[in-house]
Amino acid sequence: MKTFKIMIGNQEHEIQAQEDKEGKWWVAVKPLCEVLGMAFIPQYRKITNNQYIRYNHMVTPSEGGAQETLCVEIDQVARWLLGVNPNRVKPEIKQQLLLFQDKLQNVLYEVVFGSFAGAEMSKKLAEFQQTIINLSNAMLILVEDNKMMKAQIDKQNALNKEYIDKRLSSVGGKLLSGMRCKKNKEQGLH
Repeated sequence: MKTFKIMIGNQEHEIQAQEDKEGKWWVAVKPLCEVLGMAFIPQYRKITNNQYIRYNHMVTPSEGGAQETLCVEIDQVARWLLGVNPNRVKPEIKQQLLLFQDKLQNVLYEVVFGSFAGAEMSKKLAEFQQTIINLSNAMLILVEDNKMMKAQIDKQNALNKEYIDKRLSSVGGKLLSGMRCKKNKEQGLH
C-alpha cells in the first residue's frame, strides 16, 4: 500500500493506493469518503452505477485485518470527485471541494478549448451550435411525423370501428330475422 497526496482546494490530504498486477494504482474509496466526511454507501452506489468510472473490489490491509473494499483507479478519482455534491461533505471540506471542482473544470476547459486559436474556436463553437440546431430540427420533424401518424392511426381506427359496427348491425339483423323465422316455424305461423 502506497500513500499519495491529493490537493483538495488548498489543503493536502493523504490517500492510500494499492498497485495491481498490471501496474495500475487503485484508491480505496471508503477512507477517502471519511476524509471528505461523506457517507460511503451512497458513494459506493454512485461509483458502481457509473459506467465511466473504472472501479475494482480489492483486498486492502486495515486495522481489523485484510478487507475487500471498493477501489477507484487513481486517474478516475478526479472524475468521481467532480460529480460529488459539495453539500454532502463536511462543512470544513465544502469550500475546498468547490475549489477543487472549479480547478478541474478550468483544466477541462483548457484541454478542450484552450488549444484553439480565437477564430478556430469560434468556428468550432459555430459548428457545435449548428449541430444542436440540426438535432433540434430533426426532433421537431420527428414530433410532427409522429403527430401525423397518430392522426392517421386514429382516423383508421374510427373507420375500422364504423365498419365493425355496420357489420355487427348487419349480422345482428340477420340473426334476429333468423330467430324470428325459427320462432314463427315453431309456432306454426310459417
